[in-house]
Amino acid sequence: MQALRFLFLESRTRLFRVIAIAATAVFLLSWAGTTAYAQAEDGDEAVEAMTAPAVVDCGDTYLVQPGDWLHQIARTCGVSVERLLAANPQVEDANYIWPGLLLNIPSPDVSATTLFNLNFRPAPTINSTPAAVIPAGMTVDVNGRNLTGDWLYVTYQGQQGWLAGWLTSVSGDLADVPVMPDDHPVTIVPRDQEAIVIEEPGPGSRVTSPLVVRGVSDPAQHQEIVARLVYDDGTVAFEQPVRIDAPLGQRGAYEATIPFSVSGERQAFVQMLMRSARDGRITNLSSVGLTLADSGPEEIVTRQAEPARVTIYQPARNSTVSGGMVTVSGFGLASFEQTLVVEIHDEMGNTIVMEPIMVDAPDLGQPGYFSVDVAYTVDETNNGRIVVRDPSVVFGGDVYVTSVAVTLEP
Repeated sequence: MQALRFLFLESRTRLFRVIAIAATAVFLLSWAGTTAYAQAEDGDEAVEAMTAPAVVDCGDTYLVQPGDWLHQIARTCGVSVERLLAANPQVEDANYIWPGLLLNIPSPDVSATTLFNLNFRPAPTINSTPAAVIPAGMTVDVNGRNLTGDWLYVTYQGQQGWLAGWLTSVSGDLADVPVMPDDHPVTIVPRDQEAIVIEEPGPGSRVTSPLVVRGVSDPAQHQEIVARLVYDDGTVAFEQPVRIDAPLGQRGAYEATIPFSVSGERQAFVQMLMRSARDGRITNLSSVGLTLADSGPEEIVTRQAEPARVTIYQPARNSTVSGGMVTVSGFGLASFEQTLVVEIHDEMGNTIVMEPIMVDAPDLGQPGYFSVDVAYTVDETNNGRIVVRDPSVVFGGDVYVTSVAVTLEP
């Protein structure tokens, strides 16, 4: 079934690639220009004001219609996704429901519906670093509150943390939920910092030759990473190693100069990537979409610091997996139809498993959690790698890659 699903996604991707190429400029700007992990500024807890979808009384049951998806139904009926899944054990995967399915709609206990895009925090204070952004109109279960009730301890996509209660619509009586201390344990897992950050040019920049790329990178083999320029048709116009300006084993700044020649304007990706010293496969890759021009003024956008586009929570880096099955989970943003690809590489860099995975986000273009159980087969213990990549519908390559090294046991 998974193989058929992957073939379906591959076929659908080819179809949409034709459409995407015709609108490449729009795609590049919209994909690269979206800040998925926006944070509040100046003490304002609402990340972005939005109108929350209307909540209706769905009754005790709901018949799934063509085009429905679970997050949409949960928002419409005013219940959390977690409680909706718990009431419908016949739904084994939140990403897959079908027309004609009859869902049981649980009666709400105490829940909160976000009126804006709100930060999801590990502590009830705006000084704590947000772990995610909960979109406007999302209903979450309220498990607790602080003494004054202005901060709510909630469950969001399987994790517990704090939400600004004064920017939500609460269903039920808050007096029925317990008061939690400010240091009550949370299950929010922090996101990684980006392994390779492209600071300039930022998304949507217009540049002329030579293109100068600046940023910061994690340490690499011999402190070298690779700069690459890819045209919208997949042609690699430039690829060259770049030195990280830091001692061995330390994170540091880099600068790359990339010459190019175009007639008029052309859309492209600038990519910075890191390869494995063992097998030469890409272990980390970051991209920025931009416009190449043969003349005229440059418009250089500086990219703001953001958490990693994709963070792998499980398995842990340098851990051992065994028994022929591994759970790969994390938090991330997919650039096309909420689909990322998980791979397992063996010691020689061979791909022994490739599995598509859906990001469990409330809407397209928003980040969310992902989790999949991946079966694998190895004959003996060897050093492997878990890879999560974000494929492009424009040029057939990847716009993002992250990975963790693991030991694979039979």
